[in-house]
Amino acid sequence: MKCDGNSSRLDIIEFLVTRRLKTFEYLKKCLDGQALWLDAVVITPEDICRYCQGSDGAMEKRAQKWFFLGLSIAPLLDMANGPTFVSSLENIFQEWDYFFSTFVGQSWKWAMSKATWVVSGAVEISRRAMETSEPSSVQEAQPLQTLVVPSMCSPVDYYEVAYTLLEILSLVYLKFTDESSATASGYYSIVQVDAWFKDNVLSFLSKDLTAVSQRVVQQQLTSLDALFEGLKAADRGQEDDWLTVAPNSPMPQTRPPVALQDAQQPGAESVQE
Repeated sequence: MKCDGNSSRLDIIEFLVTRRLKTFEYLKKCLDGQALWLDAVVITPEDICRYCQGSDGAMEKRAQKWFFLGLSIAPLLDMANGPTFVSSLENIFQEWDYFFSTFVGQSWKWAMSKATWVVSGAVEISRRAMETSEPSSVQEAQPLQTLVVPSMCSPVDYYEVAYTLLEILSLVYLKFTDESSATASGYYSIVQVDAWFKDNVLSFLSKDLTAVSQRVVQQQLTSLDALFEGLKAADRGQEDDWLTVAPNSPMPQTRPPVALQDAQQPGAESVQE
């Protein structure tokens, strides 16, 4: 897309921010059960929790990575708007891609068991752990400067992490609407940051909500099938009651025809006499 001057770029950035803020708000409402996902299904936090418990653990791992992302981005919200803020986000993304790459991710659990938590907000692989363990990819790992990856003793809640991360992203995008970010390089960086959030957060969140909604629909259809089977059984029993005549049962009492009723009136008897 061709941009003519800072004003045009700023208009495009503001349009992008407005669009993303609406998306974040819609996703939060869907997570809370206040909006229909894809205008079809209501998803509650309980549905998400049940699906996570019955899944293969992919959603829990994703929630943990998003938790680290939120911890890393939150301190940046105190920074001034502008290219420096966007550049700090890009640094987090670079360390994220490096740390969670296939190369490092294979030894993630091992690294976390021997990690040293730094108060400044970084994780450094301790030298002793690197020296005493077998030669592996972790020895080549570099200390993280901006990505916060603390050692976790328990899994995080998917709903809480996703909802909180969406709120953080809303604040992040509001910091993009600054004139100092409307330069050619700043515009390009914001577009790259938006694409990264879309690929690593929004895309996976949409897939997860779709999977949960499919499970909810399946459960609802199963309950409807059971209900219909019960109604069919009740209908069959009712038909049997109507069609089955017990032996020696008295004949049902029926009213005589209207003409016969008129013939049995007192006036009719006197005329016949």
